Amino acid sequence: NPVAWVETSRGCLYGCVYCNKNCFGRTFRVKSPKRVVSEFIKIKDLGFREIHLTDDGFTTDINRAKKICDLLIEKKVNILWSTITGIRVDRVDSELLKKMKKAGCYRVYFGIESGNQEVLDKVIKKRINLKTVKPIIDICKKLKIRTEGAFIFGAPGQTIAAMEDNLKFAEECGFDRVIRFVYQPFPNTELYKICEEKGYFTPDYDPKKLYLTGSKSFVKTEDFTPDDVLRIARKNIK
Repeated sequence: NPVAWVETSRGCLYGCVYCNKNCFGRTFRVKSPKRVVSEFIKIKDLGFREIHLTDDGFTTDINRAKKICDLLIEKKVNILWSTITGIRVDRVDSELLKKMKKAGCYRVYFGIESGNQEVLDKVIKKRINLKTVKPIIDICKKLKIRTEGAFIFGAPGQTIAAMEDNLKFAEECGFDRVIRFVYQPFPNTELYKICEEKGYFTPDYDPKKLYLTGSKSFVKTEDFTPDDVLRIARKNIK
């Protein structure tokens, strides 16, 4: 402390069906690397000791992310920073991670969402290949970058076995921290429409209070109950 939050871009090009894009949309708008680094310098001059990047996808444009890191190194900004919202595992490479580490990044947060490939492809539509995850985590470990992996529990289309796969996969990858999100049905999303059409909402579901109840499940399907979701999401990982 003190920590500053910085947004270097807005928007996400991808179409994960649990996400409401009404605010920032699906176009990717960015600040230039020069502008970003000038903000880092200003923030450090103000007395902040760490920066958290809150972009929907800081590494969406890998070359831009590399240029930001190159400038941070060149200018010797020397401030700790991390990505505290999920970046895609398919939008990083070894070169970028090395540059991020050298530029002051000590922690990365990957949005994996499911440890089951079929759920990723057909339910969540994240469109990443799980085979690519562990090699990236291994690179981070070698660079001594802390890794966090986010997974969703209780989305319509998941099964109890698929939710168990989240935990198994997270353990296999060796994340330093596993973040378990209980699925929240945000209006105007594809998964919300499925819940609405199939009557999956529990009686106490209130879309106006979702941000106040993030640890509660409001979905009951043929495959699981809210209690099932919470029981699995709270399991320990070795």
